[in-house]
Amino acid sequence: MEFLKQFFGKVAKTDISKIWDDIFGSASTPSQFNIEDFPELFGDKVEKIILDKEKESGASYVGGNFNVEYIDDKNYRCAFDLYFEDKDGKVNKSSAASDPLSTSNLTPKALQDLQAARIIKFEIPDPNENKPAQKSTKTATPPTPKTDADSDLKKD
Repeated sequence: MEFLKQFFGKVAKTDISKIWDDIFGSASTPSQFNIEDFPELFGDKVEKIILDKEKESGASYVGGNFNVEYIDDKNYRCAFDLYFEDKDGKVNKSSAASDPLSTSNLTPKALQDLQAARIIKFEIPDPNENKPAQKSTKTATPPTPKTDADSDLKKD
């Protein structure tokens, strides 16, 4: 078990820095982002982290969130929490966060939305399944688990 904790923490911290470098190193990257841009910018790279971890550790991805977190008027950070179930059925959390990022690369509306919400979370779907695009949830505090009454599905 200790191996999995060390593996997930070490790899995730390295990978999130690389993700950010890759995004800003790309000629096709816009100079300013809307909140809705984050799943597209990070989705493929986070998906690769998940698939690599499953392959190398034998654990199965069970869910996670990509977060955009307000720090102050000049800074924000990106982070993710990934959950993997090992062969013994134990769920391990892998978390990583970027260094502070300049809010100058956010559109004025994106900054305003982030200031109001404080944390904007995007669900990270299982890359092994065909799921719809990630859905954004804006919250001031971490979300509580959904109940059947909170379901997005309409009942007949």
